[in-house]
Order: sequence, then structure tokens, then C-alpha cells
Amino acid sequence: MEPNTSNGGRTFSRRWVLGAGATTLLTTGLTACGSSDSTGGSSTVTAFTYGDDAAKVQVKAVTRFNASAAAKKAKGKIKLEKVPGTDYPAKLRTAMGSPNAPDVFFNWGGGSIKAYQEANQLVDLTDTIKSDPVLKDGFLPSVLAAGALKGRNYGIPMRGMQPVILFYNKTVFAAHKLQPPTTWAELLDINKKLKSANITPFALGARTSGPS
Repeated sequence: MEPNTSNGGRTFSRRWVLGAGATTLLTTGLTACGSSDSTGGSSTVTAFTYGDDAAKVQVKAVTRFNASAAAKKAKGKIKLEKVPGTDYPAKLRTAMGSPNAPDVFFNWGGGSIKAYQEANQLVDLTDTIKSDPVLKDGFLPSVLAAGALKGRNYGIPMRGMQPVILFYNKTVFAAHKLQPPTTWAELLDINKKLKSANITPFALGARTSGPS
């Protein structure tokens, strides 16, 4: 028999979360919590997402899923809760420490879910990702690693996962006999050489700080 866990009086099976929830993870890229399997009838998975302008993408994805054959087959739907950005970290921590924790949630990376993983509040998605070609082949391994801890995956990439392009000043590089780096070690070495020449290595337009 498949083990069940409960969340705020609602009981779900692991199959429910990994069946219906994995589709949600695929479309909205949230991190899966450990509440799973319905004992019968229709059930609802609650998902927390960061409530900025980009949330409209998740709203459309959830609406599409709720109207899909997959939702009907799973006998359940996704309830999306948009949490204002400035309140998100605090509200998530509070919710995760209560009987009303979300079933899936948006997160910034592996390190910030460490406490939840250690408290056994997260579903390990490693095997699910490996067995699903769309998930396994849809992301670079380094990108999937952002939602992993100790080699195990607990989340699916969602937003901000596009490549970051670095531009370099050819004149400065030529003057200091430098070549564009191809590895992290080379980048750090160039950074050190430019700093020793009293040149600021990087400039980034980030006047507004992100969430801590």
C-alpha cells in the first residue's frame, strides 16, 4: 500500500502530487511539498507563487491544467495563491510551519529549502524527473541542480533560467593581454588580474535589491 500523509486535514497520496502535481511542476515550475494521495473524490493541490508581473504565466498554466484531461484523470485541480513579493519569504516560512502548508511552492534555489528538506516536508522528485523525458531532457543538468540538495531533486526550474550573457570590453582585454574565459577558474583569474590593475571587473545594474 502506498503511504499517505496529511496537510491541514487534507490527505493526498504521493501518486496524486507526482501525477497531478508533476504536471503543475512542469508548467509552473514550483517545488513539491510532501503532502500527497486523495482517499477518494476530488482534491485540490494548493500552490504558492511569487506574486509579481510574471505570475500571469503561472495563472494561465494552472487554468490550462485545471481544464485538461490530466486534471480530470487525477480527479483534482490546482489552486494558485499569488503572494506579494515583499511578503513571500515570510509568508512561506509561516505557512510551512503550520497545518496549512502549500502542496507546491515557488522557491529561489536549493539552499533556501534546506530546512524544509531536513524536516521531511518535501517530495523527492529525482526518480520522477529521470523517468520523464520531458523533464529529464528539458533542462540543462546545472539548471536542474538549482532545485537539488545532496544530489536529490526537489524542484523543477520555473523562471529566470535563461542563459546570462556577459559582455566584455575588448579594448581592456587587449591592453592587459587577456582572453575571454571559457571556465569559472579562468573568469576568477581574470577578475583577480583586473582588480590588481585597479580596474573594476564587473558592472551590474542592480540598484534594487532582490529578496533575501
